[in-house]
Amino acid sequence: MADATRHQHQWHKQDGRTICRECGRERALKGSGSVIERGNTYQAQIRIRGETFLQGGFNSRLDAKRWLDETRLEHRSGRLVRPTNINVGQWLREWLELNGGDRQWKPTTRNGYQRIVELYLIPAFGRRYLHALDSIDIQRQFRKWEQEGLPVQRGKKARIPSAGRLLNVYRCLNKALADAAYHRRIGSNPMERMRPPRPERERPNMWSVKETQHFIASSRESRYAPLYALLLGTGCRSGEALALTWDDVDLTADQVSINKSVAIIGGKEVTSRPKTRAGTRRVRLPAFTREALRAWKARQAEELLKLRPRPEHGRVFTNPSGSPLRSSQVRRTFLADMKAAELPTLRLHDLRHTAASVMLAQGTPIPVVSAMLGHANSNVTMGVYAHMLKDDDRLAVEAMDRVFGS
Repeated sequence: MADATRHQHQWHKQDGRTICRECGRERALKGSGSVIERGNTYQAQIRIRGETFLQGGFNSRLDAKRWLDETRLEHRSGRLVRPTNINVGQWLREWLELNGGDRQWKPTTRNGYQRIVELYLIPAFGRRYLHALDSIDIQRQFRKWEQEGLPVQRGKKARIPSAGRLLNVYRCLNKALADAAYHRRIGSNPMERMRPPRPERERPNMWSVKETQHFIASSRESRYAPLYALLLGTGCRSGEALALTWDDVDLTADQVSINKSVAIIGGKEVTSRPKTRAGTRRVRLPAFTREALRAWKARQAEELLKLRPRPEHGRVFTNPSGSPLRSSQVRRTFLADMKAAELPTLRLHDLRHTAASVMLAQGTPIPVVSAMLGHANSNVTMGVYAHMLKDDDRLAVEAMDRVFGS
């Protein structure tokens, strides 16, 4: 029996369009394509020269029709990208290979992208045709990750991801698809119409001033006390500190030049330059950091005199064998030093947050703190440490009262 809901369309002209009197459906002109409603979004589809082009995720029927108009225009101008049999996984691996020697990608950035691609993106989208991937598929997958979690390692149980981790996955896929559109592998990036995850900034873990003073005092005999003093005195990153050579340190002028960073990737040490101009900076040393480095320099010189052959790398921080210090070694000792001091457990990176919080609590201007930390601009600093600035209006009022009050 024929479907009772189907009927013979009764077409008539209305406002320049051909519409069915019975159901209100608009009649598509030959070669103009069609728009299909899919849940809360719309998908556009058009067949040109025997090939089907489709795109989903439009918020309105009008947006879908605009895409059809643009597609026909691209066809007439010869710029339309033909669908290929390449799948998402093939493109992602090709994308990583294309950018392997790109100077814009730091080794740590490429390593992070590769991890995201292999651990999350290929398992989720790898077998899909690249040209057929649309924003609905992507949104559904991100919603699934939000509800069911992301695996930390292949084969491990998934955990509910932080919004920050989910945002990193989003940025990686968005960049890969934007580059696919740039290289004409797809007509457009389906994520252009997607809203990225908006993570609420997690409040950084840090010690109070008293706790920090206690740690400095209790770890004074630790081999890594000079490193702790540098991290807390300047707010630099641990990778920046471990990359320092004595040529970067001027103990007479109380300054240190931060111009590189080290990381361990694939078991090998990789040195890279800062991603932004602000990352390359000269930072003034507080007295306690300067004295700690001066004492360490003398101790290190005595150690190196006993070694044959003598290391020539010039690194500031070394282990007893004279080789450059690795972050894994520091983390182990840092954990032990915290435990001995009976302090709340922090990551090594949290010493950077602690340094920033102390600077801000003592009234250091935000632009100065931003410059010391190597942030691209003050907005980054304000975003990370917004909770530290809640009393700024009170301080401003007190300052005005001191000047104009009776």
